[in-house]
Amino acid sequence: CVIHAALPKSIEAYQQETGRAGRDGLPAECVLFYSAADVIRWRNLMERSAAESATPPEVLESGKLLLEEVRRFATVVRCRHAALSAYFGETYQGASCGACDFCLGEVEGVADSTVLAQKVLSCVARVEQRFGVEHVVDVLGGASSERVRRLGHEKLSTYGLLKDLPRKTLTNLVYQLVDAGLLERTPGDRPTLRLNELSWEVMRGHRAVTLLQAKESKSKRTRIEEESWHDVDEALFESLRKLRREIAAERSVPAYVILHDATLRELASVRPTTVEALRHVRGFGEKRLVDFGARLIECINSHH
Repeated sequence: CVIHAALPKSIEAYQQETGRAGRDGLPAECVLFYSAADVIRWRNLMERSAAESATPPEVLESGKLLLEEVRRFATVVRCRHAALSAYFGETYQGASCGACDFCLGEVEGVADSTVLAQKVLSCVARVEQRFGVEHVVDVLGGASSERVRRLGHEKLSTYGLLKDLPRKTLTNLVYQLVDAGLLERTPGDRPTLRLNELSWEVMRGHRAVTLLQAKESKSKRTRIEEESWHDVDEALFESLRKLRREIAAERSVPAYVILHDATLRELASVRPTTVEALRHVRGFGEKRLVDFGARLIECINSHH
């Protein structure tokens, strides 16, 4: 599994780093956590570094363009594999990759997105475009903070307007508006939210907005995962996993040191009935056959 806790600064970097997954031939997953704040942070670092080292303007601009491409990749509502292929000048064959969040249906539109956007933008207008994301979220969420009361913002018509939304969800929606260019965030150490022409179009009802959220339902298996589970007796697989845990506990080692899940799936698929038959299963050598081959066969035969 390869996890990006924040946005990489180019698609090339992302492709290289995610390429480390699955090198052992086993199913792997790549996870990218994204926020518009990542892009803003990278831009600020680039500009600060360029100013300190007298970097040529064209080099800075090139870095920003690469960052914009990876931002677009993270926010585009389409197959991620198709998006990567398009970036590298190739055409992805197939309507669905069956492996990314979009193709697996793990994201969905937020109900009443345009109305939610109008409420957020209206709050930015009510606080006179003088405050950042945290304060706008405080007002919309109905926070009873000293700062909100000192400024008299608990008296605004937008105060508590979205108090039923979790704070993290509300913050994410604000950043989605920034990402979509429907709201601007000024640079610097104390950024504030500003409205633009698109903001006013949304508030006047002349532009529809689509906001996204992760589905709460359990994710589907990817196409690769489905293939790896083909003809696998899942009840037997669970019995073998239990036995693996027992053996691992006896030896005080992690379970994967005993056998990988891929090997357990193969055992639960071919269902060998003798220790000799285990020799033909991937992942078995003489030592494993001697150490716990008989216990595995006993487990398989008991299951049948």
